[in-house]
Amino acid sequence: MTGEGLQTSSSLSFSAATASQEAEDAKLASVYFDDTEVLGKNQKLGLACALLEHGAWPLAKQLLDYMPDGYPVGASRRLARALANLVGYSIEPFYRSQCKHWRNDTPVDSNGSGTDAVGAQRQRDSWGKFTHPVEQVTSWSDFEQLLWPWLTYLGPYLALRHEVGVKMMRLMLVRLEGESGGMETDSKDAGEKDISNTIVDICDHCLVPGTSLLSSPNYNYVDELWAILQRFPYQQRYYIYGRWKNVHTLRCWDLAIQRSKVLGMTKYAIKRLAKETAKLIGRQLGKLCHTYPMVALDYMLDKVQDFQNFIGPVVESMRFLSALEFDVLACKLLTMVLEID
Repeated sequence: MTGEGLQTSSSLSFSAATASQEAEDAKLASVYFDDTEVLGKNQKLGLACALLEHGAWPLAKQLLDYMPDGYPVGASRRLARALANLVGYSIEPFYRSQCKHWRNDTPVDSNGSGTDAVGAQRQRDSWGKFTHPVEQVTSWSDFEQLLWPWLTYLGPYLALRHEVGVKMMRLMLVRLEGESGGMETDSKDAGEKDISNTIVDICDHCLVPGTSLLSSPNYNYVDELWAILQRFPYQQRYYIYGRWKNVHTLRCWDLAIQRSKVLGMTKYAIKRLAKETAKLIGRQLGKLCHTYPMVALDYMLDKVQDFQNFIGPVVESMRFLSALEFDVLACKLLTMVLEID
């Protein structure tokens, strides 16, 4: 977010200022991240995207391996969606067999409402373009061996197909809870340990940082993610949160941009936070925390230390936080206590 975008008159509402800044950011992004222009100028990237859209992963991988880490999916949203569609196609039959207790076949939409029929249909239409056989997951061993190479390339951009991310979270939750009757009886000392480590890696590499790249703040997506994270030891969770803030932004420039935007809008909201506006501004801060809680909460806690009269309004605004964001808050508080000591 640019400095000029924050210099909005005090009479302008928060939502209007946000909409204006988002429109300006979208206009700037269209200049540098237009798929038609990017894929047209970079023939290798365009060829890799076409191969992925047709399901030819072995051929596409040979091209992707010659490109810098994170560049293909960061430069082209179309390529990232094509790779996410491969993941969705691969897990679909396994998801239907293991997650029968979910009543809806499609996950929550980008706005957090019941189902995402449009997104599911869009995904199935893309599967119809496959002209190359794509391997599908049939067991928990396949879940690790087939998906991890794709997810390594995809990273947080799995959020561009949030319905795929939700299905993966539900599958991993079934594995962690042991609720599925058709689960394989892997050996205790090898299979279960390996898949548990893979679940942690997927959360760290894709799902947790991916919440910052959702098209809009999605409480239900965060809630499903927390159902998995709460089963991890707090050391693992706090490690993942730290990487979410500092490490993944080095590989994914969209996360770095999003972090700056959330920080700028948090500053804008805090300037207008008072006892009378705590409920209104608190909702906006809650949305910002849904997007990047490490950044928003970090700034809010710093302001509370500087100005004690902010304690009441900030506490009031925290009524809108999710369980995941409260866990991030606990992590930040412990970090601050350790720094004081």
